[in-house]
Amino acid sequence: MSSRNLFSHLDLRVDVNFHGGYTRYNTVRGCRIAIPKEHPWPPVVRTPKDARWAPPDGEGNLVEDCQMTQER
Repeated sequence: MSSRNLFSHLDLRVDVNFHGGYTRYNTVRGCRIAIPKEHPWPPVVRTPKDARWAPPDGEGNLVEDCQMTQER
């Protein structure tokens, strides 16, 4: 479970996932998230409330002013 993290103005080559035990109040702000074409899922993944593969996300997870790309 992650809570109250701030990721600010980073150049990321990995995805951001809000899942795995009620993550909450995390902020990703002003980051560039560039995922290689081999990566099987999108730059930001949120867990649906009815997912069976992980507990649902908590409240307050924000992604603000980020550039997100996935190579084709």
